[in-house]
Amino acid sequence: MRYGPYAGFVLLALFFTGGCAQYNSSSQDESVYNESVIESGGDPNFSTAFTIIQNQCASCHSHASWNNLNSNALWIASGYVIKGQAGNSVLIQKTFQNGTGNMPPSNTLNSSDFNALKNWINNIP
Repeated sequence: MRYGPYAGFVLLALFFTGGCAQYNSSSQDESVYNESVIESGGDPNFSTAFTIIQNQCASCHSHASWNNLNSNALWIASGYVIKGQAGNSVLIQKTFQNGTGNMPPSNTLNSSDFNALKNWINNIP
């Protein structure tokens, strides 16, 4: 039984489009799904810190492309974080919990989250 010259093409098209129903972190779908891909580089503290920053900071600081700072190296390169020096890092200095900062404006960063951010910066591998 012969299906015609386009049968193989149709099957391939169905195969490839069927996998596009969900976000694929290895593709360029990030902008469509508005999710950031975390590149922890083996740092167990980074994903926790990144989640805190996304929840507490990124909604206001999207102009600074904080959603794109998805690795330790990018945070260090941005100047907001100094590896191993939480107290000297701008990210920590700007928080209410530091005693001198004013971020986040709603003062919703609890001490557990504040300590997790300091722990991440002080222990960046």
